[in-house]
Amino acid sequence: MDSRSRIKNYRHFAEPSYEQDSIKGFYQMVSIPDLIRVLPSNSITFLVYELFSKSLVQKF
Repeated sequence: MDSRSRIKNYRHFAEPSYEQDSIKGFYQMVSIPDLIRVLPSNSITFLVYELFSKSLVQKF
């Protein structure tokens, strides 16, 4: 059986998890040390992207 045919859409997958654990069920594996490590690098990446795209728009 094809794996795509078993899961119809994201809602089909998410509803049981939400019903069992509420919104916390989606974030069980996220820890504070992970966020402390990942958040600064993602913020810097986003900032560089925004600044670069704005500079390109101004030049062209």
